[in-house]
Amino acid sequence: MSIKIYEAYRVPVSRLNEFMGYCRATVYQHLESRMFMYLTFYGDIPAAQEKAENSPYWKDADAEKRKWMVLYQAVQNIIKQIDSDPQVKNDIDIEASLNIWLDDKYAYDIPYGIRGRSYPNWAEDYSYQNQVDRPEHISAQTYGARCRKWEKLCLNDWNATRMNHKIASFDLGFYDTEMWMENYVKEHPDLLDVYLERDDNEEQASR
Repeated sequence: MSIKIYEAYRVPVSRLNEFMGYCRATVYQHLESRMFMYLTFYGDIPAAQEKAENSPYWKDADAEKRKWMVLYQAVQNIIKQIDSDPQVKNDIDIEASLNIWLDDKYAYDIPYGIRGRSYPNWAEDYSYQNQVDRPEHISAQTYGARCRKWEKLCLNDWNATRMNHKIASFDLGFYDTEMWMENYVKEHPDLLDVYLERDDNEEQASR
């Protein structure tokens, strides 16, 4: 039987929560970089501000509320672009999770959909393939032990003891994308400040 476990890690059970947190931070770091980019190219902050100012609620809104009204319109601009551009959809179409098996003192993890990843040195590489040559830096005894471990954990029945930890699920249906972006920017209130300040500087320079 051909075995292809391209990427897997073994971590102490005592550090499993830490490992899951590390994976989550990696995924959201990718999203954060994309948010800056999409606000730059698709947010159209000046147009968003103009539309917000035309709202009947603008007059009675305080400064903080007005900022979020502008932000909401900028998010709508991004959503429209995502909805019509397959390339943008693919860029943030993220389904990230960890398949986890527990055995004695260790958790054996196979990540799925985690981009731009780099793991801490205490997360031991535990990949295994039997259709290619054994990596030179791994002894035959150690590699054989990996094979037996995976056979015990999941190769005979993948789901028997598997747990799945969902890290992120961004279904790029219109509503889901909008909900994610609005929640994300609320957690990073300085994002809009950066772009409003930039637009003010550009307007002053053009005078």
